[in-house]
Amino acid sequence: YGDQPYPFSEEQERKPVDIYGANKAIMEHTTEILSRVHEFRYTILRPHNCFGERQSLRDPYRNVIGIFMNRIMRGEPLYIYGDGEQMRAFSYIEDSLPCYVRCLGNESDGEIINIGGKKPHSVNILRRQVCNAMDADPDEDRTKRLPERPHEGKMAWCTAAKSEKILGYDEKVGMAEGIKRMAEWAKQKGPQEWSEEKLTLWNEKAPGIWK
Repeated sequence: YGDQPYPFSEEQERKPVDIYGANKAIMEHTTEILSRVHEFRYTILRPHNCFGERQSLRDPYRNVIGIFMNRIMRGEPLYIYGDGEQMRAFSYIEDSLPCYVRCLGNESDGEIINIGGKKPHSVNILRRQVCNAMDADPDEDRTKRLPERPHEGKMAWCTAAKSEKILGYDEKVGMAEGIKRMAEWAKQKGPQEWSEEKLTLWNEKAPGIWK
């Protein structure tokens, strides 16, 4: 969706501003073309910040909730880019997973559907919620502020209207309770070694913690 008006809706054009979004956009377009050629059914789902138990705690680049939890358990600082007022909506896996299963029916054929939390939260609020769930002091001393990431959207969340109508999306658990459940699971797992992933293209504009 890029820098378009928010909350994002499925009617908006594909307009990515970073390579992550560009890759997703081309895969969606490829799916549509191949469907016309080979006549198969498809539904395009756009998950927004899904989290929950069994999500990787070892990935240092993706899934901010898991990163925060592992850093707390490892006694490492929590990194926040910019002022932390980036707004995102998070969807707990138990709330969003039924939507994937319901795509086996015909109602969603050929549709593009956002799957994401109904209410946005800032990264600063998320940090406090994760710290509280992990029994950690949410004091700023634990946090290290870093420069903003290039071309990262400040406001990025979507409308849930279409997912509610077609796939019955419902937040029976929600973000706060979902974080508590994931935290209990993470504490049972304990601190994890970070996975190593060599960056294929490195330059000084990449986030410093990726070195």
